[in-house]
Amino acid sequence: MKRRLLLRVAPYNRFTWPLLLNILEINGLDDAFDIRFVDGPVAMIIDDHLADARRDDIMLFSFMTPHLAHVAGDIAAVRGRVITAAGGIHTSAWPDHTRSLGFDIVFTGPAERSFAEFARDITEQNTYRDRYDGSDNDPFDDAIPLTRHIRFFPPLEIIRGCRWHCRYCATGRHPRYRSFASVERYLEKLREIVPHRVGFIAPSALDYGIHENDPDALARVLSHARSRFRFVEFGVFPSELRPESVTHESLSMIKRYATNRRLVIGCQSASNKRLSAIARGHTADDVIRAAATANECGFRALFDIIVAYPDETPDERSENILFIRDVTKRYNARFHLHHFFPLAGSDYEFRFPSFMSDAERNAFLSLAQNGTATPWWHEDEKNARAYFSYIVKNYPDLYARYH
Repeated sequence: MKRRLLLRVAPYNRFTWPLLLNILEINGLDDAFDIRFVDGPVAMIIDDHLADARRDDIMLFSFMTPHLAHVAGDIAAVRGRVITAAGGIHTSAWPDHTRSLGFDIVFTGPAERSFAEFARDITEQNTYRDRYDGSDNDPFDDAIPLTRHIRFFPPLEIIRGCRWHCRYCATGRHPRYRSFASVERYLEKLREIVPHRVGFIAPSALDYGIHENDPDALARVLSHARSRFRFVEFGVFPSELRPESVTHESLSMIKRYATNRRLVIGCQSASNKRLSAIARGHTADDVIRAAATANECGFRALFDIIVAYPDETPDERSENILFIRDVTKRYNARFHLHHFFPLAGSDYEFRFPSFMSDAERNAFLSLAQNGTATPWWHEDEKNARAYFSYIVKNYPDLYARYH
């Protein structure tokens, strides 16, 4: 009987599993496992998948800091029934803390080499280490997010990491860029399966090619994609744009090859003081210019803003609200509002949010009523409060590090 490999599926990690399974496939290791995708409440998972599980079956988790309390509940329920393993940005930043949750194995960094090592250890030697570390020097081009085990086709990661180092962000700080040959191979394989739509992952989307000082690299990727797919998405999640990169030239290139007519652009704050504090590298005026340029090129701009940063003042919040109203009115833009969350591995990993007053919360909620901004921040705020409630109760020494 094959050892079960149970992948704990959640909305926040759905892009992870096809790539991991492809790593197994290209190393000839996937047939050694009974691969199962498990989702839903943990009690249901126990009934459906763990009632007859063996102790040497494996359950994999991938998560970020906002999901910690939920994942901890899952681990408490399944611990001892199967081998549990964790990866993802939170685990990479805080591997020892992740182990303390009850995980048997932690994976840090990229998984292209380390996950294959783990699979060989457990299938060939029936053993495993408690920690597997990836490296930025590990192969990036070989694995692609396509697998025969599930009909789900995530966008292709063409940039991993980001060179901008914004203080609230936990994205890796040593960017790597997928080669054109690897992109081409992915596009050809995807076309054989789903010949109508393709997208890309790039934290700062227009940076592709900067590593080779090749301004035409991105155009080659998008042109190749457009010649093979009816719909090509670029400049929207998960390939957002920075405002200062939005020019008539760059948008003309996107419009020529991509089929989306909306762009997601990182604003993050209307306050130049806050933009400087979080090391964004642009100004509020850059955001306004991006909105105008998007309109002139036939796009609608959707801007991300984060509220409740550490040390954020009431004046900054008022500035954000006025800015949102002005830009949406003048440029038919829309804003996606998020709430600050201290992510493990970021410069702000031990900073408290500046939680808003009831009046401030109502003011931001009112923006959603007329469609100028999303209320996503509201759920983010709940997650932040739940996280701190969990940490202060279960890890008081860790909680004491926040300020």
